[in-house]
Amino acid sequence: MLRSVSTVRAESTLRPEKSQSATFGMVLEPLQDLTVSADFYWIRLQHQIGALADTTVFGDPTKYASLFHRNANGDLSISGTDCPGSDCGYLDLTEQNLGGIKTSGVDLSADYRLKTQSWGQFRFGLNGTYVSKYIYQNEENGAWIQNVGVYADNGPIFRWQHTLSVDWTYGDWSVNLANHFKSHYMDQNDLADDTYNHHRVGEYSVWDTSVTWNATKALSLTTGVRNLFDTNPPFSNQGATFQQGYDPRFTDATGRTFFARGTYTF
Repeated sequence: MLRSVSTVRAESTLRPEKSQSATFGMVLEPLQDLTVSADFYWIRLQHQIGALADTTVFGDPTKYASLFHRNANGDLSISGTDCPGSDCGYLDLTEQNLGGIKTSGVDLSADYRLKTQSWGQFRFGLNGTYVSKYIYQNEENGAWIQNVGVYADNGPIFRWQHTLSVDWTYGDWSVNLANHFKSHYMDQNDLADDTYNHHRVGEYSVWDTSVTWNATKALSLTTGVRNLFDTNPPFSNQGATFQQGYDPRFTDATGRTFFARGTYTF
């Protein structure tokens, strides 16, 4: 199946996007060397400009019949060699006004430094985002679609995700340990049956670590491990990419990986 690659229609009927937003932030230092911040946000977007997901169009071909441009045989093309030409059948996914978006949440961060005389310096950090609301429309004045913790159209919106890090510096040596986390969500179901209608894609938590030696003022050497515990990505039935069994946009199937690098400044 071929999709139209145009980004704007020849006779554009697009309306400009409009947005309203409010933010409120605060920074606290309850202890020496400890900083905690929170940034709350509320956003409302009207007349959002974008392209419908192909799964949405195929999910209701009657409603979106005007987007199907079939060839003389009534088919859609599966090979690029058919287009352009009389044998070209394609799906028109050019951009249009898709309705509105309403979202709110909070960005959180924390940073703490601990200095010791005998064991060097430690630093603990957290950066995370909590999304309390994300709903959108696929058309002007259309139904509102829930997207937080649910795969909808092009993907999920994660309720919570963060990066947690610990750094230790001692003389010419430094060690880093970091955790990258994404919360669970309800999976996409693009099969004819209801096998995955209630499938939950599990949480994804990966740890990375590295060690750096500053050999001289100009030379530093680093070695480390990505995905320290060889964590597999959770199963997903997504059909947005050619990879199957997981979602490569949010997870990594590579597994435990060792790396080394050197940096020389002159």
